[in-house]
Amino acid sequence: MTDFPAPALLADLQQADAPNADRLVREALALLLQAQTGEGAPAWTGDAWREAAAQLAAPETPGWTALLDALQRELMAQPQRPSAGQPGRCLPAGWELAALLRPEAFGWDEEQELDWAIRYWEAARRAGLGWDADFGEAWRQIEWAAVARQLALLGRARAESREPPPRVLAQVVKTATRYRELRPLLPICEALRPGITQQAYG
Repeated sequence: MTDFPAPALLADLQQADAPNADRLVREALALLLQAQTGEGAPAWTGDAWREAAAQLAAPETPGWTALLDALQRELMAQPQRPSAGQPGRCLPAGWELAALLRPEAFGWDEEQELDWAIRYWEAARRAGLGWDADFGEAWRQIEWAAVARQLALLGRARAESREPPPRVLAQVVKTATRYRELRPLLPICEALRPGITQQAYG
């Protein structure tokens, strides 16, 4: 996982009104971009997130291993950039952006997420960070990074015998219904919290 966004920023965002949230997120995006334009961090392997996510279901669960493989390939294919939260490490470029746009305990509507993501993507493209020229494809990459991160959060919760965070589960369900390749996640989420696939969350 990563220390970006910092807990203090998340606390401020949770209490902020819309104009202040916009200001705080834009400032955080600038910090993220500044970190990602650096060089010299070692390559990312992805072992930690997968080990955590794998706790959610048995290996023989239909589609589970193939889905983890697909997410791993997606993350490895993203531009690998220095981390803003853990100096000296590389991460998929969408990982910390997803953590900022879709925090665990609260969030915004998709229109606001897209506004911030487009601002980031435009600046990242100008900086030569390797993002796809098609924002639709870049947004898919960001959403898949968000799902991988959320599965790691849910896996850790299960390994520690904690209740799965309802909002995180709902975000996974929402994204999984959008992409055919992620739909094997729906029965897994339903098993964790019966009824979650029938509920709508903002």
